[in-house]
Amino acid sequence: MGKINPQKEVLRIEENIRKQVCNKKWDCICDGCHEKAINSHLLMRNGVLNHVVEDGHLYELRSDAIQAFRPDKMPISLKKVGINQAISLPLFCIGHDTGLFIEIEREEVNYANYRHLLLYSYRALLAEIRKKEIELEILRRESKSTVLYTYYGYDGIRNIEIQYENMKKGIQELNYYCDCLKSDIDNDTESFVLFSRDLDIKGLYASTISSLFTTEKDMKSDAILNTFFFHLVPTESATQLIIGYHKEHYNDRILNYTQRWKDVRNDEIGSMLTALFTQIETWGMSPSLYKRIKEQNLVAFYYKLESSLMNINRFPREDFNLFEGII
Repeated sequence: MGKINPQKEVLRIEENIRKQVCNKKWDCICDGCHEKAINSHLLMRNGVLNHVVEDGHLYELRSDAIQAFRPDKMPISLKKVGINQAISLPLFCIGHDTGLFIEIEREEVNYANYRHLLLYSYRALLAEIRKKEIELEILRRESKSTVLYTYYGYDGIRNIEIQYENMKKGIQELNYYCDCLKSDIDNDTESFVLFSRDLDIKGLYASTISSLFTTEKDMKSDAILNTFFFHLVPTESATQLIIGYHKEHYNDRILNYTQRWKDVRNDEIGSMLTALFTQIETWGMSPSLYKRIKEQNLVAFYYKLESSLMNINRFPREDFNLFEGII
């Protein structure tokens, strides 16, 4: 019998834990609902993604299986995905998936309407909470694994427990923003600054909440992290940008950044998007746009993505345009 390779065994166990958690039947994320969640799209298939989908497929950032990680290969890259898996997570039961967002899915969206912009951000925030809940469950199972303990030892498991506590804190912060958004939806209040504008681009989509411009000092503080919402919504002729932030939780960097998007010139869009896409996960593009990107630009983008993943201080560097010659 061959000798067990400790590194491969650890990767195998971690991959099994991740698969089990990802295959778990999650409850609907809405408070008090115990119905099982379906695969919910952050941007609706009909009326949004149908403007970028080609032959039933799109390209999105995806992780490789842990066991496939190699030193010479990025663990995250743009991969072809089916429309059913695009920009989606197990979020809502069937009733909440349709009922909560009927105003922006079955009626004409008014991008000057605060409530409509709010609904895009509410869904993106709940998706971020669910992503963290999934990671939290993975960390919990890893920390309880007696087999992993034999390989990691006390210090290794303790590090996982610290990650677990940090993830819980992150969920608590997102729940704060969730309460603010829900209060606005239910009570017609306006706790956020949200605006939209047309961008003269096609083939891209995104929907996320980001803590970009966060420093290590901010992470160690007990204060609520400053965040902003960012959405690219494909339309028939162009792309609708939605961006905004909480009126009480922003800083000058976020204010300046959102103002830049409000005033952005066409020749700045590509580099600004590239810088942002190294910091967020929930975005994608049409296959035809992907095929037009230069191979050397993809390689350079993956290196920048890897660098950003290793950096606690999150600041976009607009020194490169993934979409050179396209956007």
